[in-house]
Amino acid sequence: MTPGTPHENRRLKSPPIASILKIEVHSPKMTQPKNAITQAISRQAMFLISFTLLVYAQAISFPFLHLDDTVYIVSNDEVHHWSDIPSYFTGNAGEHFFAHGAPLLRNLYRPMVGCWVLLNYKLFGTQAALWHLSAIAMYVLGVWLFWRMAWRLSKNDFVALAAALIYALHPLHAEGVCWLSGACVETLLAVFFFGGFIAYLRWRESQKTAWLLACAVLTLLAFLSKETAAALPVLIIAHALLFPSTEHQAQDRSIRFFWLNLTMVATTALYALLRFAAIHAVVISYAQRNWADISRTAPLLFVTQLKHAFWPLHLGPWYDVPIITTAKGADFYLPLAICIAYVALTVWSLSRKPLVAFLLLWWAVTLGPAIVGSVIQPDSNIVQDRFTFTALAGFSIVVALLLARLPNKSGRLIFGFNATASVAALLIAAVLGVLSTLQVGVWKSDLAMLSHAIEVTPTSVRPRVLLGAEYLKLGDPTRSVAAYRSAVDLAPNRWEILYSYGVALASDGHRPEAIVAMQRAMQANPVMTPPYLIAADLLVREGRLDEAITTLEHGVPIAREPEILRHQLAQLLWLRQGRARKINQATK
Repeated sequence: MTPGTPHENRRLKSPPIASILKIEVHSPKMTQPKNAITQAISRQAMFLISFTLLVYAQAISFPFLHLDDTVYIVSNDEVHHWSDIPSYFTGNAGEHFFAHGAPLLRNLYRPMVGCWVLLNYKLFGTQAALWHLSAIAMYVLGVWLFWRMAWRLSKNDFVALAAALIYALHPLHAEGVCWLSGACVETLLAVFFFGGFIAYLRWRESQKTAWLLACAVLTLLAFLSKETAAALPVLIIAHALLFPSTEHQAQDRSIRFFWLNLTMVATTALYALLRFAAIHAVVISYAQRNWADISRTAPLLFVTQLKHAFWPLHLGPWYDVPIITTAKGADFYLPLAICIAYVALTVWSLSRKPLVAFLLLWWAVTLGPAIVGSVIQPDSNIVQDRFTFTALAGFSIVVALLLARLPNKSGRLIFGFNATASVAALLIAAVLGVLSTLQVGVWKSDLAMLSHAIEVTPTSVRPRVLLGAEYLKLGDPTRSVAAYRSAVDLAPNRWEILYSYGVALASDGHRPEAIVAMQRAMQANPVMTPPYLIAADLLVREGRLDEAITTLEHGVPIAREPEILRHQLAQLLWLRQGRARKINQATK
């Protein structure tokens, strides 16, 4: 019997998980020639890959999106040169780029993502189709690794294939595959994450140190791809605790467990040291909100993502999920009750169905870093589809285990599996495939994505602001004004929205209304410099020079960049003096 699998006896000598769930474990090595086994695996792989490619093939024709793709990939000179690679690891990347207007996100220490983007740029340049092809290929590799991981966890061909189909075709993955800025992170993380866990399982089976070292290397690469990889060492240790090897003496098991813990701790410590050396902190807090708010909001975030996994309809780039500031109301108590039930189910499964308990832990632990990270995220980013990219692995295997329990009264087989379970799995895969195909289409352009986002979250401000900016880039100021006006209606006191609204009005030829918008922006946030400059320029164009000078004089004492306003004010004062001289000369 293979050590480290769910077929082992547990601490309490519980029966195998397969018998608990009444799953027919298919052991082809005992009943079929080796060639037949290889052919069956190859057919399953082709079936899985073909379905995945069928759903995502349309994305190859999609362009780079203005939503981060053009800023962080196409126009980012720091991911265009091999010589910049050291800066990805030292933390210097982004300083020059920040000066050109892109946000410098210091908490995102992801050097492997920078290397991956650079490699793609060197191979494909700015050919968006090839970038999308690369993203899909990386996603397919992750799906394949997950399929093999699911088999090693369940030792059941049907469970592994059904889980992989659910994982590959789930609509929650569309954002992390079709949006290139997300795909460069999520697909890469999935490959290292699943690869690291497989290496751990292989180490348990073979006892070869090489596999433990491979696990450490892949775990470190996962860390260097995205911060949520912090879940991987936790899951590895949890699995080792839930499934202790029974084929070794107690002393040997203790030694092996010690080396596993030491490896995971050393890997995590190495990453922490690299991160600290690069950004000079483990986490840089911007005080977006306090930990009490996050604790109250965490159940709602957890349940919202769980709902999207079970009911993947009306998915969008943003969601109207509020921050819970007081522990009252349905938004707090109902999610809290569901979380308590989830914990109770996990605890109940520990002694009865350890594999199910571990998979329930997988979902919770993998979502944990994203929930904790919401303390520094803007409101629009606390729930994202891509946060579930690796978490869906646990969810998918649980669903596959449930499908495997379906009774097969007829005794018929389809593709060598229980006919009832096979039909159910194919129906679920077909529904998920259709939903994913529709969700992939959402990302075909900025306009399509933003319009869909407004439909999904009608009270969300951000997609309306981005839609207004997109229309302005496309030379359609009239529609830009309409989009910004709807954003102002939702958030009338945000200076940046009023400022953008004023710019759109000016571009559409409505200067008096634009001046009013700029004045409102100055009232909303008097320290911001841009509204003073634009308002003064518009006033001059309207022939209201004195008002323009007064506006700048009002801003100089309070604006963050008074020297810019002083320079502009000096020019206007010189202009007024020149006009005064001309008038005097004319009257003489």
